[in-house]
Amino acid sequence: TLILMFSIKYCRNRRMSFTKLFVTLFVVCGIGIVKSGDECNDEHKMIGNCNTKIHICAGVYDWQWQYYGYASTQETKGPETSHYDSSSGAAYHAVYSLFQQLPTATDTCNCGFLNDYVVGRCHMNIQECFRFNSSADVETQKLDYLAWARPVNNSAVNGYFCCDYSQNVTAQNAVKDLAQKDPS
Repeated sequence: TLILMFSIKYCRNRRMSFTKLFVTLFVVCGIGIVKSGDECNDEHKMIGNCNTKIHICAGVYDWQWQYYGYASTQETKGPETSHYDSSSGAAYHAVYSLFQQLPTATDTCNCGFLNDYVVGRCHMNIQECFRFNSSADVETQKLDYLAWARPVNNSAVNGYFCCDYSQNVTAQNAVKDLAQKDPS
């Protein structure tokens, strides 16, 4: 309001036209928006065993109010998203992008382990992890599984299978892949 009153008084003294006044106000308000910075909020969610922080910001980009952000666990930070028209769209894509990076050597919060599982004479460790196949799957909480099967006495050899929406299919196919690589 103070800026508006000052602008009108300034323009009257300078005998500016209404168009020039409008452009001046537009520039002043535009600078105010740019200088105010983006608004950011954090949300914390447990996704599987992953304590997930979802950091979403909003600001004016290409003359539109848009949202962007990233998701992280205690060990892994996902990439920053593109700009979205909604905060939920940015959040879903941030979570999707984070889980595409998991698991890592230090972050297996999205995995379950079955140690010393016996199939016939073979003792193996099975690692089964989940992620999301798309941002839409994040929204509907539809998990996509991948698995590794390793002999207990030889972790250098592994069977691997990716990906299926069924945990059972994923684990069974990882065991089959291991049997082909290591028939002993």
